[in-house]
Amino acid sequence: MSFEELLNKILMIAPFLILKGLLLIFVFGYLIFALIVVRQVQLMISVLKTILSPWIKILAVGHLLFAIGVFLWILFLL
Repeated sequence: MSFEELLNKILMIAPFLILKGLLLIFVFGYLIFALIVVRQVQLMISVLKTILSPWIKILAVGHLLFAIGVFLWILFLL
């Protein structure tokens, strides 16, 4: 394999790795946001208890699990 062929292969792969890195950074920020949402819901439920409180907590935790799933999907499958 010549130097030019190696350089062409690197240039073909590099944009994909850059895109994956940017997606990981973005989704990691989204994961932090989902953690903050869960914490805020816990604080809200401790102050204001309603009949919908358990459903809101389930929704927040489901959102967090979805964000974790998307992060792992991008990390391992892309």
